[in-house]
Amino acid sequence: MGMLARLSQAAYLLGRVFKHTKDTTIDDLYHEEERNQLDRTLRALLNLSYVEGAMRRMAVCAQTGICYSALITLHDPQSNRTDAMHHQYAMSILKPVAEESALGSQMFMTTVTRSVEDASPLLLHWAYQAAMVYGRLIHYTGKEALGPMEVLTTKLSLMSRRWLAAGRGLSADTGSESAIIFIDPYNDFIHPAGKLYSALAESLKDTDTITHMHEVLATARAARIPVYYGLHQQYKPGNYDGWQQMTATHVTQKEGKVFEEGSWGARIFEGMEPVLENGDVVLSKHWNSSSFQNTDLDFLLRQRGITHVVFAGLVTNTCVETTARYAGYHVTMLTDATAAFSTEQKNAATNIIWPLFAQKVTTTAAWAAGLKGEKREKNGS
Repeated sequence: MGMLARLSQAAYLLGRVFKHTKDTTIDDLYHEEERNQLDRTLRALLNLSYVEGAMRRMAVCAQTGICYSALITLHDPQSNRTDAMHHQYAMSILKPVAEESALGSQMFMTTVTRSVEDASPLLLHWAYQAAMVYGRLIHYTGKEALGPMEVLTTKLSLMSRRWLAAGRGLSADTGSESAIIFIDPYNDFIHPAGKLYSALAESLKDTDTITHMHEVLATARAARIPVYYGLHQQYKPGNYDGWQQMTATHVTQKEGKVFEEGSWGARIFEGMEPVLENGDVVLSKHWNSSSFQNTDLDFLLRQRGITHVVFAGLVTNTCVETTARYAGYHVTMLTDATAAFSTEQKNAATNIIWPLFAQKVTTTAAWAAGLKGEKREKNGS
């Protein structure tokens, strides 16, 4: 099979994969059979490409990248399934595909950097998808995937010298078009003496949320990414008088005088204060859950050309989630830099709901690794 024929076959199979993942009209049994057949066909073409590549001493070619992109696209929907069986099966397939990309990238960047810069744009999708797989692996298995993810981020940075799409792929984490939306870091939530701390304590401790919130801010300042503070309205007498549509949140705030204006509890937690020199912004305060509703957030983001927003803060399944859903921007959610009123509530949000509306659900470490890879490439190290 000639090179053009292999490329055409790979492109055809990728098209079949996209059709397969979008088709909801066929029954589950046939859908699974078709997925397995596509998987086998893609792997057969990959084996052929590797055999011919070894014989001719070729570098990674375009059809190889397309085949790997197709494999990730084929099995990725299964990784977002809530049942453990489908998720584990999908990740067992996705992990080797991502590893292949990271190992190949490391080899070429170590020996022939120019070959990465000049690589076919058809390899971009594979590299970006592989980086996203490692982002999820970090979420589920810990920090062992940080190194490979950093390699892939650096690869995309190198490729962005020639292909704009590579830089666009990174902009969710690294570009000047990004901002942090940092929600409700009040003493009443975070400090042990705060009025609502005891209700959040289990979830705060479960993923060491406070430490990760500090890390988000430190990483953002090091990368010169502005932080937008979305703060809840502070309680003061008369705030809710005459209200006809009180929610449970409003009732709790009124009865408990939570975030009371002028009080210690309504101050931002020590060490999390805005830094004006970084371009940080304190927004007008939200009355309900969304930091977009009845505030100046959208206007201020658009004035700076922000297109990608990264979310951290409190509470996971109310103000954080509601603001992210409302956004209409490219959304990255940091699972360990937030907390809820129970670990069960938080896990339901981060594992089931967030993947449905966010472009990326990841950890603070994975997000920071992406920024680190970009910085290393810029410094030429």
